[in-house]
Amino acid sequence: MAGAVVAMSLVALPGCGSSNSDADAAKDTMKSFLAALATGDGKKACSLADAAGRQRLVAAGRGRATCEDVIKLIASRLPPKVKEGLENADVKKVTVKGNTATIKDSDIKSSKGDASAFLTGGRPTKLVKEGGKWKLSGTGG
Repeated sequence: MAGAVVAMSLVALPGCGSSNSDADAAKDTMKSFLAALATGDGKKACSLADAAGRQRLVAAGRGRATCEDVIKLIASRLPPKVKEGLENADVKKVTVKGNTATIKDSDIKSSKGDASAFLTGGRPTKLVKEGGKWKLSGTGG
């Protein structure tokens, strides 16, 4: 389950506010990543990570699986309540500073299911703005 640990570290990697549109866009990226992870949509989830994030996922598969396949494997091992929680996750707060955004696990809530079993309260998730789009970053926070 090393892939799950890496996915959690992407959701737990690294704010004073930029524009609301940047904060909203970063929130949307995070919510989309969690939903894609829950459903095993590797293509979508990997498209929402930067190159370092995708590389961390590939490394978690010990180089024997693509980023997409690692996401599918993680999803296949998630309990139904966790999947439901990730699919219904809502990001309550994001801190944006320039082209970097951070989201704490404690600022992600779910209206259904139990995402807390996946969101372990580690380091904040780091997102970076690339080409005008927010991506989950595989760099340390």
